[in-house]
Amino acid sequence: MLKRLRTFTGGLILIAVAAVQVVAVDGGAAAASTMQCPTAKGQTALTKRYLTTDPLRIVSRRLVTFRQDHPAASGARVEAFLADSLCVVRVDKPSPSRDSVNSDMQWNNSQGGIFWDGQHHYVIAHWDWLNNSYKDDYFWSGCLAIFGSCTKNIGGFDGVGLALNTKATIPAPSSTSVDHSYYMATWGNGNNNDWTRSVKWAADTNNAFGVGFSRQDIGYVYCGISCGSWDNNMHHGDILMFFDNYGRTCHDYQAFLKYSHTWSSTSVTGFSITSKSVGITWSTTSNHWQLAGLTGTAHVCR
Repeated sequence: MLKRLRTFTGGLILIAVAAVQVVAVDGGAAAASTMQCPTAKGQTALTKRYLTTDPLRIVSRRLVTFRQDHPAASGARVEAFLADSLCVVRVDKPSPSRDSVNSDMQWNNSQGGIFWDGQHHYVIAHWDWLNNSYKDDYFWSGCLAIFGSCTKNIGGFDGVGLALNTKATIPAPSSTSVDHSYYMATWGNGNNNDWTRSVKWAADTNNAFGVGFSRQDIGYVYCGISCGSWDNNMHHGDILMFFDNYGRTCHDYQAFLKYSHTWSSTSVTGFSITSKSVGITWSTTSNHWQLAGLTGTAHVCR
């Protein structure tokens, strides 16, 4: 099918557009819709921009911006946004337990999964703190003497990682095919306007199974007569990884996720990424917890 578009100079151009059948998965139910996506022969600049040059950067920026603009958006709405704006569609079948939750945090699996842009696959995983209990994990009492905002480190570094169940081809960053292969983005709950988004591209550990990141989590509080308006620079976060099938045989891929929170003098010191496993090491044997999660399974042949 051809679409007619008017250029900025008043001329007309024709671009080829392909109708793509998209199946969005949410809550275990499949909802099919048809969308219009530019073909490789169509919008060459767009194709080069997000399929060839640096697809992960564009997906990550638009996704985080959408999450911040629509914090209450359902998983189905997130999927529709990625499909309609970037032709990035969810292809994994849902896992038996959609969300992994403890008393403080959740891996919100309805907000992520395994996605496909027509050429490459992405693991997208999202976490949320469910409360401000992290305020009990750092020494904020000194903030009482400050009339205004106050920030302090919450223990040492926290850790976030993902591991596929089977080996994948993960393009090396800054290669001729892709500028970024994985990233972690974190942002606050809105009480500290400085914590809108912070992206980390350099991983602590990466291999053919997955990737691990560490970052210093920072607590924020505003104190007047009393203290409140708590925030955490890692209150929300995404971890994404770009991958292709390994070898010539098709595989069923699934991602296993882990977040480790630390406090007091404890810090994450390393990762071990193997099949279905994110191993994490710490500077001490106490003052930390872990939350595991998982995506659905996607059949990948390219």
